[in-house]
Amino acid sequence: MLEILFRSRAVDILLALCEKSMSVRELISKVGGSATTVEQRLRELKEAGLIEEDVSKGFPFRRELRLTERGKEVAKNLQILRSFFIDELPLKRMIWPLLTLYVVGEIRGKTKLQKLVFLLDKELNIIKDQGYNFVPYKYGPFSKELIEDVEMLILTGLVKTEEEVKEFNGEEVTIVVYKLTDRGKNIARKAYNELTDEEKRRINKLKEFNARSARSLTAYVHSKYPEYVAK
Repeated sequence: MLEILFRSRAVDILLALCEKSMSVRELISKVGGSATTVEQRLRELKEAGLIEEDVSKGFPFRRELRLTERGKEVAKNLQILRSFFIDELPLKRMIWPLLTLYVVGEIRGKTKLQKLVFLLDKELNIIKDQGYNFVPYKYGPFSKELIEDVEMLILTGLVKTEEEVKEFNGEEVTIVVYKLTDRGKNIARKAYNELTDEEKRRINKLKEFNARSARSLTAYVHSKYPEYVAK
């Protein structure tokens, strides 16, 4: 059930319905995003037992959405979690993915996210302490802690995700796009302004890496850091 909360608009939907029940149209207007994405999240949240809906029998037909008791409990816990971390981070190391996103604007896909934070450490030498443990993986360096931290940043409202559907080898593939929320930008901006001019010069090289395709970036990391490729 927890996995659904990391998907685009899921938390926004729960928090919106925590305020009051509303129609699908009202909800889309409230949380933003495409109607397709919101409808997909609604199906998943219903399957998880977090929301339910009533459909009016007469014309005009109206779908009224509301939280289940379980959904209310989850939404309440999310509100408490966000109230604790308005201007600070649960862990100091979480500033690194925030800074990475602040510099590049957005990151398409988990593979790029892993590679960019890895390069922030190993190539640009920005991370001095409280970093991530990267291990060899078939796609190059991988950090489980980084994925877990980004998921926490989503729950605390500092990072948001969008979804892009693209065709790859004749099949539709969903790509997660990571972005900072306004609160996330505020925290990252403070950290960025504390960097030296030399550190700012180096960290801005992330823009060049992010401009590469995921395949090109992976190839670069594989060639320069072969010890992080699983045999």
